[in-house]
Amino acid sequence: MSFGPISENPPKATAETLPDPAGEQDDLASHYDTHDTSTDMEHGHRVDAQPMQTTSLRLPTDLAQINDRLARIEAAITQRPV
Repeated sequence: MSFGPISENPPKATAETLPDPAGEQDDLASHYDTHDTSTDMEHGHRVDAQPMQTTSLRLPTDLAQINDRLARIEAAITQRPV
């Protein structure tokens, strides 16, 4: 499978290329600045945040190996699975 060359200078995002043009964001900000949304949230409930994990972190191989070793050491000390 070929994806073509990787550009060293990708095009910069402009207002025309972003999914939400700045004008729409300004309109939304203005709306929420002047409207009470507390009634919209009355039926909601608070959820405790859970730890997040990044699964697509790109590291140099040597650094990734060091990170794996450190994780195994920590798991051994704390008796938690890696």
